[in-house]
Amino acid sequence: MLKQILKYNRIYTGLTLYLLVILYPSFVLAGSVTLSWNPPTVNLDGTPVTDLAGFKLYYGGTPGNYTSIIDIGNVTTYQISYLSDGGTYYFAISAYDTSGNESGLSNEVSKVAVPTIQPEPDITIIDPIAPVNDLATAFGVITKNNFSEQTITIRNDGNADLIMSSVAGSDFLNAPFSILMDGCSGQTVAPASICTFKVRFSPSSIGIFSDTFNIPSNDPDENQLIISVNGEGGPVPVPDIAITDPVYPHDDHEVSFGNITTGRVSDQQMMITNRGNADLLIGAIAQSNMLSNPFSIVNDNCSERTITSASSCTFTVRFKPDVRGSYTDSFDIPSNDPDTNTVLITVSGMGFSSDSNNPPSIPGHIFPANYQKALAQNVEFRWEKSADPDGDPVSYDLYVCEDIGLTTGCISTKTAKLTNSNVYYAGLGAQSTGFCLFGIVMFFTGNEKNRQKIIALIAVTAVTGMLLVSCGSSSDSSSSGGVTAGSSNSSIDSNNEISQTVSGLKTGTTYYWKVVATDGRGGSRDSGVWNFDTKAVQ
Repeated sequence: MLKQILKYNRIYTGLTLYLLVILYPSFVLAGSVTLSWNPPTVNLDGTPVTDLAGFKLYYGGTPGNYTSIIDIGNVTTYQISYLSDGGTYYFAISAYDTSGNESGLSNEVSKVAVPTIQPEPDITIIDPIAPVNDLATAFGVITKNNFSEQTITIRNDGNADLIMSSVAGSDFLNAPFSILMDGCSGQTVAPASICTFKVRFSPSSIGIFSDTFNIPSNDPDENQLIISVNGEGGPVPVPDIAITDPVYPHDDHEVSFGNITTGRVSDQQMMITNRGNADLLIGAIAQSNMLSNPFSIVNDNCSERTITSASSCTFTVRFKPDVRGSYTDSFDIPSNDPDTNTVLITVSGMGFSSDSNNPPSIPGHIFPANYQKALAQNVEFRWEKSADPDGDPVSYDLYVCEDIGLTTGCISTKTAKLTNSNVYYAGLGAQSTGFCLFGIVMFFTGNEKNRQKIIALIAVTAVTGMLLVSCGSSSDSSSSGGVTAGSSNSSIDSNNEISQTVSGLKTGTTYYWKVVATDGRGGSRDSGVWNFDTKAVQ
């Protein structure tokens, strides 16, 4: 604020004016200057001023050269506008009485004209998703046939009314996006006030969607804001039932109990898993399609249960034949799986006579597959367990040779003798004509005859350490070119499978293999012969 004291010496005695120049900024092209002063109080003869009529303002663009004169009346403050921005102006004031007598000019003051403030609106768009002022709204993943709504806020940060036109009036939103609860279109938003509307995302299909729409207003520099929206239509959460059993293949909905001696019991535990992303509701198992004797459901932890995503439950199917014969049946597993609301499980088994020894079931090949190519020199052989109708412990002999008759170039015959519960004995041989057997004998009883063997366990344990010996290998160039047995590891896994790793296979060679299951009482079954090739040296 600038104050200058100006003295007058003509009409009024001791006339003194205080001229106060005040500047205000503006956004218009014409600048302005505000002048203020104190009126004279005495005449030239010293008498009080009683007939002051007004003042005149003199100004121009050069000192002492006043090109404009304005009679501003009897006021003590005056704003002169529409001056050129950035220009320097020079000002002086005179006073006059009711008779028209005018004093001399006051001292001159100068000032640069600056823009005058003009009110205008300023639009700000706010959405609920950070960053809130990026003019973009992301809905994320919304399940198809559902919807999500986001509230958009328009705020007037200016100092004049914000006048809104139609939201999305010229840049329309297409499905699955839409505008609703529109409190902004055609509205006038006062300074520091808001209006709101909602954008809805309602996908009817799976996929990624995006669009834009406009927000028009009288904001001088943002009169057409463009807002982008995007979202993804996701699948409807559904349960997905999966049923597995211990008998390979595990997901074929068929359970074969094989051959069981009459009077004995065989149990197969089944598992129900929910592989979907919504709760799986299990109904009563085998209620509408019931199992008949000799099959039954026991230990049912699934019926009338809710299985959450990635969770499981189990139940057991029991086969107990009292009469010799072949048996088949089926039962249902109902659920809320939308595309498999009823799963039919088939069960089968054979009741064998208990009057004589019955051989075990045929072991089924699993790996390597028949005609499999380019295997390494170390191969993990896997086959399906055999079931013995009489409950005898089943052991296995693995044969791996270079001819289909399993007599030539045998790198490992009788390499693993396993029971269905544990390692029975293990041995390695370089040729089919020469074996070196070693191992640990462990008997797990399945019937009264096997319980009698427990006594032998004590003696076997005593000599276990002596049995852990290395095997020498013989060489026969005519049959196998000096093939020697590699190391082998045997195990029984939890999926009703048995595996044994055999090392030392020759490269670029075709091998034939089979498994023989025996019950130790003269009963045996062969798996049949499969072949595979090892990878040739590059």
